[in-house]
Amino acid sequence: GGPHPLYDGEIAYVDSELVAAGRPMTVGAYSTLLAGAPATLASLALLAGLQGHSTTQTVAAAAVALAAFGIAAPVIWLRGRVTRRQLAISRSLPDTFDLIVVSVEAGLGLEAAMARVVEEAPGPLADEIRHALGDMNLGTGRRRALQAMAQRVRVPAVRALVAAILQADQTGMGIGPVLRAQSEHLRT
Repeated sequence: GGPHPLYDGEIAYVDSELVAAGRPMTVGAYSTLLAGAPATLASLALLAGLQGHSTTQTVAAAAVALAAFGIAAPVIWLRGRVTRRQLAISRSLPDTFDLIVVSVEAGLGLEAAMARVVEEAPGPLADEIRHALGDMNLGTGRRRALQAMAQRVRVPAVRALVAAILQADQTGMGIGPVLRAQSEHLRT
């Protein structure tokens, strides 16, 4: 509901950034933050200037500086969230993937191995795997669910792993050897 301070293209971009950041807030909340922070900070500068013995130029400069900070801060914060989450996923990927490989080699199917990771390896990668499994349980095919996961996390190594899994599925190769090769590649 209501008018949105972002354009459609900006909404899609902000939504993809929020997804990559782990959905810390909704697009509406973020757009409110983008619109409200500069005005709030500029108002605080004006109020502080009225309370003190500052010149009009000093108060105006402070208001402009704080408004600029109010515009930049949410963008910088979101970009930092995305980067930190991607780094956490990259760091947990080798161990998480080793657990999937061991589980598959022990006889579990890929989805069961992924479920085991969700139970035993908490973190943003496990959260994304949980999301992919949920999608599969709701009827989304494995290919589409894994591709969506790779798109959400935007980590090249995850994209490569998903591509290898999907290629193994498509060619009918055993998933175990493909996963083992990808695991070794991740370690190097």
